[in-house]
Amino acid sequence: MDLNRAGVPLLEVVGAPDLRSPQEASDFMKALHRLAVFLGVCDGNLEEGSFRCDANVSLRRRGEPGFGARVEVKNLNSFRFVKQALAYEIERQGALLASGGAVAQETRGWDAGPGETRAQRAKEAATDYRYFPEPDLPALTVAEEEIAALRAALPELPEARAQRWRSAFGLGEEEVATLLQDPAFTAYFETVAAASGHGKAAAHWMLGEVSRTLNERGTGIGAFPLAPEALADLVGLVESRQISFGAAKEQVYPALLSGEGTAAAIVARKGLAQVGDRGAIETLVAGVLAANPGPVAQFKAGKLGLQGFLMGQVLKAGGGRLDPKVATEVLVEALAKA
Repeated sequence: MDLNRAGVPLLEVVGAPDLRSPQEASDFMKALHRLAVFLGVCDGNLEEGSFRCDANVSLRRRGEPGFGARVEVKNLNSFRFVKQALAYEIERQGALLASGGAVAQETRGWDAGPGETRAQRAKEAATDYRYFPEPDLPALTVAEEEIAALRAALPELPEARAQRWRSAFGLGEEEVATLLQDPAFTAYFETVAAASGHGKAAAHWMLGEVSRTLNERGTGIGAFPLAPEALADLVGLVESRQISFGAAKEQVYPALLSGEGTAAAIVARKGLAQVGDRGAIETLVAGVLAANPGPVAQFKAGKLGLQGFLMGQVLKAGGGRLDPKVATEVLVEALAKA
């Protein structure tokens, strides 16, 4: 609500005293930040002040039922500063209490240079906060029906989406957190996953090659030259074993970025289609074993690590186009009969 008529509305979220560590507070701030950005509340730019935190710290001696004096650290504009300021305050207040002193209720500021908080002003009582009704503003009443309607209209929230990805795609916590870094990046991933039918593989491409390209170019997903459907086609070709991942990464993906056509057209033009015919692979394997009698004999004598060397020779003989799974099966069978 634009109460100060400055043209910039302010939303303040006040939490209950339910956080117990600097790490927990930082995690909470990240979750709240992600929620605000995905709902379009703000752009989340911490450096420009779109999202800031006033962190309150209250210590008490073990066994005491009530909270101690509250100290407020104002205008923290990074999750790292939240952790550092709270850790410093816990140590400072703990030392005071351990020495028999008392913690003053006050507002402090965080000085990132020396890594310490500094007193700004004391607040001895609630009257110092000037709590009183604003006479020029009437009471704002929101009906339960309005709240229910707004709640029903909400999109899928980040945490629900994260749970769905973990369940449906088998993604880990770090993968999920990175995919949720930005609404546009998330939307792109969702489209690739749906169009390709391979959520786990889509995530690997997004976190690998796509992220690497964006970092190298210093741009966001909005400036990425590939439509998500185009990347989904490439993911599908790899997962259906029509081309190898190596060929997709090293030859097809760069060609897609250069606008050389669809993934299928590039594969056809470059002759990158993966060979899965067992008969053809058996011929190649037989030739490799015949050309490497020494390593084969050593493998049979117990040096099992040489299977990797022989596999490399097979793949090399196939020009990088062999289906690795079929090639491995054929090689293992051939070595067992050698």
